[in-house]
Amino acid sequence: MTTLKQQKEAFVSGHQGTSPQEIGLILLTVPLGFWLSSALRRQQQLQRGNSGSLSSSVASPLEAVTFYIPMILCQSSLLYPYGVIYMGLQAVVAAGLEWWWWTLSKPTTDTFGYDPPASSSSIKNNPPKQPSRAPSCYLTHYRSSLLYLTFCAILAVDFPFFPRRLAKTETAGYGLMDLGAASFVFAAGLVSHRAKQQQHQQRQQSKTNHNNNNNNNNLQRRLRRCVPLDMGLLRLATHKGMEYQEHASEYGVHWNFFFTLALLPWVVGLIPSAAPSWITPFFLLSLYQWFLSAHNVQEWIEQAPRTCGKSTRTNATTTTSVIVDTMLCLFVANREGVLGCIGYAAIYMAGEWIGQTALWPSSSSSSSLSSSKTITTTSRLGALWLIWLLSVALWLGLTQGLGIAVSRRSTNASFCCWVLVVNLPILGFLQIIDHRHGQYDNDKTAATAATAASTTVTTPQATLVSQAVNRHGLLCFIVANLLTGAVNLSMNTLEASNTTAFVVLLGYLTVVGTLATVLEAIVASRRQAGNDKNGDGDKSKSH
Repeated sequence: MTTLKQQKEAFVSGHQGTSPQEIGLILLTVPLGFWLSSALRRQQQLQRGNSGSLSSSVASPLEAVTFYIPMILCQSSLLYPYGVIYMGLQAVVAAGLEWWWWTLSKPTTDTFGYDPPASSSSIKNNPPKQPSRAPSCYLTHYRSSLLYLTFCAILAVDFPFFPRRLAKTETAGYGLMDLGAASFVFAAGLVSHRAKQQQHQQRQQSKTNHNNNNNNNNLQRRLRRCVPLDMGLLRLATHKGMEYQEHASEYGVHWNFFFTLALLPWVVGLIPSAAPSWITPFFLLSLYQWFLSAHNVQEWIEQAPRTCGKSTRTNATTTTSVIVDTMLCLFVANREGVLGCIGYAAIYMAGEWIGQTALWPSSSSSSSLSSSKTITTTSRLGALWLIWLLSVALWLGLTQGLGIAVSRRSTNASFCCWVLVVNLPILGFLQIIDHRHGQYDNDKTAATAATAASTTVTTPQATLVSQAVNRHGLLCFIVANLLTGAVNLSMNTLEASNTTAFVVLLGYLTVVGTLATVLEAIVASRRQAGNDKNGDGDKSKSH
């Protein structure tokens, strides 16, 4: 008779995935949620006369209606038809509000709202204040939504409510959960200092700072880098000690994603690269794929046993040979996690290059797709979609032309290209929505500039929960993992009904978002207190 642990392990193992089209349908919840949320928030601001942010009594239900509920529905057996109907209603409501604004403002922009011709008299008399087009709003929503999709999936997969075809694939194929870790790494690359070209500024700033401040910053940075390793060790100890269910083909017998996060900076640091470029990840993936294909490493990853041969152990006599033998055995047992760091490093560096090329405005980009002048929103969006087309071509060439199946276990070249194919359209749609709603503000400001000289453009802002989850993503991921373990230990998820699963998931996502918001409030209050203290110190010095 099998134990509950064995039943749960079998429940999440041996799956072959679904179609890329269905995964794309599910991921539409991200841009649709952002579209509807921005539209409803803009409607509230117009009714209240742009009086500020929404109250918690309005923002919290709005968050649940636009994000939590559709994410749960579309990652469940209720996707057809309820999830599809819900997304359709979201699109209809958002499009209706768009049409209403268009009839009120009658903008002179093109279809997507780019580069509006401004009235020369209005500009001369009272130029409107233009919003910054840095990707703060839509990129915040992109990163937080990916995290929320992952939070939902890691718990939902333990319920029959979650379709098995969306779980992680065993060998090859397309699984929704396969995208979680890779998208997290890709999003981290988009907002890295190299992507935003802040290394030179940080060096210049560090020269002017006090040595004690530099030491404190270095200490904080080192402690922050230790968090993934500490959490990986804690997760390993708790899983082994509490007999928690494990999926060995995910990362290995002892490995987990926190170890990957801890090792990733070292892997990226070993690869020489002066500035973000497409050449480095392309060359790394080409070399890695050749290693997988030419030496049958892909088959070894999928089929080889997880223990070393007895002959290897019996030959280990000296201390050095025992250490080497132990390291080899650990590598064999955790080959997916160790080798996967190569693919994740390529995804991260690709994210850095794409962030520098197509997201962050800069006047000194070294990318081949960037110009010497400041990149406009239109050109950045065009670069983003061009990179997507190239990624689609590479993905189809690898999978259809060369017959290299997408493999999450080895993070091969096909898998890395598929990650880009999935994530880039989400970014593109979010950027269009963000710029479109910002453009309505520009039109309104230009129309009222003659009578309201002090009018300030209110650009679309990310929701409070999205900002909090984005800024504390790793901590929220840790909390989500702890809550997932608590739910599994407190109830038999295999026997839960659809209603129970839905209620548990909704409460679980609400708790994660609430904790992130509370943490952000604490950090903001401490930051404000520190600024006030520094301000008082400067005043005393001036006197």
